[in-house]
Order: sequence, then structure tokens, then C-alpha cells
Amino acid sequence: MSKKGRLQSWGNRFIKMITSSLFIILFIISLTAVIIFHILLNSNFTFHSSENTGDFLITIASPIIALSAFIVAFFTYKQKGLENEKKRIENIFFQLLNMHHEIVNSLEYELNSMEERVVKGRGYFRKVYRDLVKTYVEQRTGEPVSMEDLQRASYFIMEEKEGDHLLHYYRNLYQLVRWVTKHKGILEKHERKEYIQILKAQLSQYEISLLYIKTKHSENQEFYQLLQEYDFFNDNSRDSASKILERFKGDVKRNIEFQRKN
Repeated sequence: MSKKGRLQSWGNRFIKMITSSLFIILFIISLTAVIIFHILLNSNFTFHSSENTGDFLITIASPIIALSAFIVAFFTYKQKGLENEKKRIENIFFQLLNMHHEIVNSLEYELNSMEERVVKGRGYFRKVYRDLVKTYVEQRTGEPVSMEDLQRASYFIMEEKEGDHLLHYYRNLYQLVRWVTKHKGILEKHERKEYIQILKAQLSQYEISLLYIKTKHSENQEFYQLLQEYDFFNDNSRDSASKILERFKGDVKRNIEFQRKN
């Protein structure tokens, strides 16, 4: 997470901790005052003696101070534990993110061209995307773009043809998003969303397009629903769902026109 995000989150929690502590302390003081008033009404105690007054105030103040100190110490301890847990979550998140980069760098796309036999790394997704467009055009049953045709082409390319390569990639992506989501009780919503935005920033345009097509147009949409908790495809950027489909339709149209001319 960014330094600004951590400071904002810590500030919000500190304010909550202080507010809760003050509320409890004020409640104790108010309750004590009521008890003292009741005792004074039903006893012969007087403040004529300074010794009696001092002993009385010490007797009343001591437990209040002790209890207040205990409350502050308790919240401080609890806050420290929360900070340690958040640090652990952050460390594992970036470990998974490093693993993501390693998986991407290991991906290879075999070509038929004699000049360039293999495409590696992020270039792999560009080739897979183009392969998906070509397969869709070959298998399409009509125009405009059909979601059923897209689902069938997506399954053929990302499950049958490239399944062995992409299985580990998408599994690790899923674990990244799930790791953030499973800590809802510890991470606030804006913190979780910031983690997902960090993840999204690591993905190329082709990766995001393929991720949307794979998760949205598959039988099991659990991963898609998980991403949508963070508006992954619903923002106003070039990677929104509508923009992804618009680009795909344009690529399909250009591919059809190219085939007709040749």
C-alpha cells in the first residue's frame, strides 16, 4: 500500500481508539459520580476535615485512574496486534505479486514462423488475444458479436489450446484477489480496493481483456464476482467492460475485412 494510504488508515484507527477510550472513561466517571452522590446522601460523611476529604478523593480517583490506564493500554495492545497482522497480509500479498511476475516471464507462445519461434512474457498475451479473435471469426455463427460464440471461442483458446500455460497464471491471480478479500475483518474497504488496484496496475491491456473474457464468459463466474466487488471492470478507464467489448468487436471486424481482401 502507498505511504499516504497507510497514514490515512492509521489516523482513522487512532481516532477511533481515542474516541472509544474517552467514551468508556467518561462512562466510568459518570457512573462513579452517581455512586458517590448516592453514598453521600445516605451517610454522615462531611468535608469539614481535610484529611477526610483527601482520603475520600484518593479512594475514588485511584480506581478510575487505574481503570483508565488499563483501557488505554488494552487499546494500544490491540492496535499493535492489528498493525502486525496488516503487515503480514501486506507481505504475503507482495510475495504472491512477485510470483505473478515470475509466472508471466515464464510464459511462452510457440509460433509457426521460422523467423520467430517463441514469444515470451507479456507478448504472450498479445498473441493469445489475437488467436482468440481469429478463432472467434472462424467459429462465429452470425453478426454482431455473439456472447455464446465468444464463450465457445474463449473456452477453446484459454482452456483447450493454452490451458496448460494459463492454468497456473489464473490460479495465482485468483489467490491474490481472494487473499485480500478474505481479510475483510481486518482490512477496511478502501484498503482492500487499493491492493486490487495495485494488482490491476501490473496487468497489460491484453491481460485485462483476456481476464474479463475468461471470467465473465465462463460457466463458473466466482472469480468474476470476486473482481466485481472492487469494480474491476466498472470504472471509467479504458479497461472497463464496455471498452473491452468495444475493442474486441473492432478487432473482429478488422479481422473479417482482412480475410475478405485476401
